[in-house]
Amino acid sequence: MDRVIAIAANVSARLLDESRRIASFIQRRGVWILAFWTVLALGGGLLRTGKFFLAHPHLDSDARIPELMAPSLLIAAAPWLAWFLALRAYPHGEGARQPAFRLAAFGTWRRISPQELRSQPAYGFEGFLVSLAVGMLLSMVMRLVTYHLAMPAMPPGAPGWAIAAFRIMTLDVALLSFMYMMCFTMAQRAAPLFPRMLVVTWCYDLLMQFAIAKYVASAGAVPAIVAGPFADMLTGNVRRVLISMTIWLPYLMVSARVNTTFRARVRVRA
Repeated sequence: MDRVIAIAANVSARLLDESRRIASFIQRRGVWILAFWTVLALGGGLLRTGKFFLAHPHLDSDARIPELMAPSLLIAAAPWLAWFLALRAYPHGEGARQPAFRLAAFGTWRRISPQELRSQPAYGFEGFLVSLAVGMLLSMVMRLVTYHLAMPAMPPGAPGWAIAAFRIMTLDVALLSFMYMMCFTMAQRAAPLFPRMLVVTWCYDLLMQFAIAKYVASAGAVPAIVAGPFADMLTGNVRRVLISMTIWLPYLMVSARVNTTFRARVRVRA
């Protein structure tokens, strides 16, 4: 039994060390992550634009390029704006004011002072918190890739439902990337409102999938060959958000690291 405990402790220590290395890389190279996002967003836009002109060589490219690239520019810029706003809003992380009331009321906790905070072993951007942050980045990338694959450029005379789908999907990806990057930066900065912001982002994501379906359907009859895959895509988005909430919502409420880092409190031992 002692050997099993020792092995488990060794594995836990290694995972914690690995999370610290990842966190250190993220904090030192955060701009690289945003640069990668920009390349991915604009690269997908250029590819879509190129396919459009190959299919419609008679159209004036000089007049159409700004219009075709505008959605990708919006999506590329959204996380940069979120990152900038989060850094301005939380320049000192743990020094930010705590909320007046608690939503996570599970367990018995004791408030700790800012002076005690950094000395706590469960304080900081490491451990499973890094896994959660990396998962947010992957969610952004997956949604962007899905958008590029599903949304071609709209040719002249495109049906109303297709134009509606393109517009609202572009808005969805831009807003979602803004919100996830805001959450990601707040997690790094130990911003007290991070758990709530992440829950708001999940709720937005769920509601937006239903709003997309309703908005596209109201713009005209969607052909059956498109309606099926489109519904599957939205259902898959909902499923992924629900899985994320099932896994991470309990962690946000009861984790010692989340409560210490973002709520400035430690568990009271019985």
